[in-house]
Amino acid sequence: MLKLHTIRKKLILYFLLISIVPLLILGGYNVVITSSNLENTAINNLQDKSDEKVALLQASLRKVENDLRFLSTSFAINNLMEAFVFDDPDEINYWSDATANMYLSFSQNNDRYKKIRYINENGDEIVRIDCDGRKSWIVSKAERKNRSRQPFFSEVTKVQPGTIYSSRLALETEDGLVTKPFVPLMQYATPVFDEDGTGHGIVVLDVYAASFLNPFQMMNSGNALLVNHEGFFLAHPDSALAWGFQLDKPANTIKSEVDSITFKMMVAAQTGIADAGNGKILSYSPVYYQPSDSTRYWIAVIEESEEVIYAAVHSFIKSLLVIILAIGFIVFLISSLISKSFSRPISETVEVITKIANGNLHQPKLLTNSKDEIGELAKACNKMLDGFGQVVEKANDIAAGKLGAIALEEAIENGESVEAAAIRLANAEMYGLHGDLAEAFLKMLQQLKILTVQARFIAADALAHPALQHQQRGELGEAFNEMVQNLKILAQRANNIADGKLKTRTATNHSGEVAEGVLGSAFKKMQTQLTELVYRAEEIAAGKLGAEQAEARMNAGEPIEKAVLVHSNQKGDLEEAFDAMQSRLRLLTVQARLIAKDELHNPALKVVQEGELGSAFKGMLTNLLHSAKKMDAVAVGDLENSILKSSSGKNESKGVLGSSVNKTVTVLHNIVHEIDVLIKAARSGNLSMRAREENYEGTYKQLCQGINAMLEAFDNPITTISRILNSVAENDLTVHVDGKFDGSFETLQEGVNKTIHNLRTSITNIAGNARNLATSSEEFTAISEMMATNAVQTAHQSSTVSSASERISQSVNMVANGTSEMNHAIKEISVSAHKAASIAEDAAKYALAAGRTITKLDESSKEIEQVVKIISDIAAQTRLLALNATIESARAGTAGKGFAVVANEVKTLADQTTEATDSIRERIEKIQNETQETVTVIHDISNVIENVSKLSVTIASAVEEQSVATSDILGSVNDAANGVSEITLNITGVAQAAESTSSGATDSKSSSRELARMASALQTMVEQFKY
Repeated sequence: MLKLHTIRKKLILYFLLISIVPLLILGGYNVVITSSNLENTAINNLQDKSDEKVALLQASLRKVENDLRFLSTSFAINNLMEAFVFDDPDEINYWSDATANMYLSFSQNNDRYKKIRYINENGDEIVRIDCDGRKSWIVSKAERKNRSRQPFFSEVTKVQPGTIYSSRLALETEDGLVTKPFVPLMQYATPVFDEDGTGHGIVVLDVYAASFLNPFQMMNSGNALLVNHEGFFLAHPDSALAWGFQLDKPANTIKSEVDSITFKMMVAAQTGIADAGNGKILSYSPVYYQPSDSTRYWIAVIEESEEVIYAAVHSFIKSLLVIILAIGFIVFLISSLISKSFSRPISETVEVITKIANGNLHQPKLLTNSKDEIGELAKACNKMLDGFGQVVEKANDIAAGKLGAIALEEAIENGESVEAAAIRLANAEMYGLHGDLAEAFLKMLQQLKILTVQARFIAADALAHPALQHQQRGELGEAFNEMVQNLKILAQRANNIADGKLKTRTATNHSGEVAEGVLGSAFKKMQTQLTELVYRAEEIAAGKLGAEQAEARMNAGEPIEKAVLVHSNQKGDLEEAFDAMQSRLRLLTVQARLIAKDELHNPALKVVQEGELGSAFKGMLTNLLHSAKKMDAVAVGDLENSILKSSSGKNESKGVLGSSVNKTVTVLHNIVHEIDVLIKAARSGNLSMRAREENYEGTYKQLCQGINAMLEAFDNPITTISRILNSVAENDLTVHVDGKFDGSFETLQEGVNKTIHNLRTSITNIAGNARNLATSSEEFTAISEMMATNAVQTAHQSSTVSSASERISQSVNMVANGTSEMNHAIKEISVSAHKAASIAEDAAKYALAAGRTITKLDESSKEIEQVVKIISDIAAQTRLLALNATIESARAGTAGKGFAVVANEVKTLADQTTEATDSIRERIEKIQNETQETVTVIHDISNVIENVSKLSVTIASAVEEQSVATSDILGSVNDAANGVSEITLNITGVAQAAESTSSGATDSKSSSRELARMASALQTMVEQFKY
């Protein structure tokens, strides 16, 4: 049992009670409160782990979706869709190969995909890339299959544009059986459409599930489980428990490890924490692998042991106990020291006397403040120590630093060794002193002299002096040697910093330890900071400025000034300068990326940096915007826009872009002026003018050559046909349109030749009829003269026989009627001739209409040149952009997504090409319509010629009727002659009748002369034609 009969022991006990008891009470309270907080924190950390794993899975799946969107909207697949629309086999083969090469490059840079396929609307695999995790290859056509009967194909083709379909996560199967080794796969697919919204199949990605399951299962502690909506394990530390739904293991579910309530909450896609009852805590959360469908999800389960979760609580309790014990021990020490102060004077006196008795004379004097026995004892001890004054005095000199180091330094400089010089000088100073104490003092003086000289060399920065290589024995010597080594290391560090060798490995002393301490730590910190700045400078020099992260933050809505701001963990002027420099360079890099993406109107480009680089960027942006405005004006055909006559700076004409734009505008102005002159000349009927193709080069020269060829193609047929029609207008029907013409001009050539042939045939028929009419008229005139002569002779005959007179009268009447009919037929011939003249006028009008139609054809064809120019420009740019996009996307792989900017440009140009093609199609249709009008006009001319032919027939018929009437007249005259024979003896009776007959014959003679005159006029008119 502890006996408290001394003051020291009592004081120790009181101090312990005062300190330990409150500490125990306060510690117990803290254990209760803190344990509860730590337990809650541990549970929250477990839930955070679950959330992190869910986010990891969703990020991986979103990455797959983004890759699928990229592949389904790439430049190559869009052009393949267009090739399918136009059903062009060559284009389909070309773009199928281009798509396969692009997908191959993508697969080589993304080994997470087992298969990348494009399947057309019939289920045929058009493009298929396979990857075994090490290499990728294009599957040949013979190995590709038809997938139209697979369920996922019919489901994907039904979804809306832009929708992504995902299959369930399962092991790979072949012909309905699970393949070995097990390969978990997941399919992502989306339909593809052309510009008209017509579906042309799907793009499918077969994803290696290990690409997101392996990172999901990586845990520092505990286990990560993935369960489907039915409770079967998709990922488990014990692989034998996974894929129970495919491997016929219905018992391998999460239901066997949790209670029924927790299982119901899990499969109901709820989030929570549960005690598994086997020393483990579970945290579970749903993972929606297809966000558009809330019924398609997994359950992410994080499993952690209670020991790990409550380790912090147990550690806190242990730490608190250790602290209580440590405080108790410290209190015990302090109380011992305090209690010791009461007995210290006595103890010190005893100790000093003991040391003096043992020959240790280097002792301080004892205090003599006390007047008691302790004080008297101290005075006696001090008197004893005075006897050793000389020794003490020498010790004081040593303590004052009077060691004669300068003399020793001079001896060393004179070539004497350090140790020999120190011994010699120490012996001189200790001359006369003997004994052990003197010898000890001598050795001490020698060491101190050497150490002092070494300290002087160190102070003089002469760290390479040979004297510093001498090492003294003992702790002080080792400390001095260590100091020298450390100083040399610091000197080396300083030299490395001065020489810029900031990446050089830190030097060590002879024991392999790095120099530490205040100065060493300062040097180390300085070198570390400078090294970090060097690495930052190298990253800046390599262009690693974090522009992508800044751009992402900016796209998320963060202001550009804040998004590009760089804050380093170190402080100081140099770090702040580096931060400012990197922030500015990051901003300029983001702006450069925006310029590269052609987003020249992005608000981030309005932020202007100070200094020369900022001014240069501002000037560059101004130049690009100005050139863009010029190109917009050129694109819409506004060549008179004032922007084309302005400049963005005094040196614009000297720059490559500015001079190129200005040169383009100048060439377009010249081309437009050239074409305008040709159009005006063509409208005025002058087709002989030609474009000056020698003033242009390349496509523009080809355009001028095409226009000249087109004008030549119009000019030659029109000139030839105009010459032929002029000959026809001059009544020359022997002409013929010779030469070889194409298209509508060939049809026009055939129509004109046919018209001339029909006119020649009609005129020939009319001429023959006119000759026949003239001959008949002459015969009729002769008959009329004969009748008149006979009538005169008959007037002298006898008029006694009345019956004969009556017959003669009847015959004469018949002659009069025949003459009347002949006169009527001749009038019909005259009317028909007039109609023939009118029809000829109609033919001339239709010929004029045909000329106007041909002129319209000429004007429409000239409008094609502007569209041809647009197509030429767009085709050239589209070809160049398509080539660049295909090559670069194939090289870049995943990074090739940045060429979505190029793909958008290509699509815009393709749209313009489509519009230009539609415009050309409209122009061609217009030309075809006008050509049809020309054909119609020629058809009308044919109808006119047909009418002329009919009129000719009518004239011929009238002449025939006249011939019949003339025959009747001749018959009547014969009857009259017979009657005259019968009444020869009765001439008087028929005198009056003979006179009437003579008068009618005279009238018939006048009518026949008129008929002869008309026949002559008709012959004269026909003879004007050359046929």
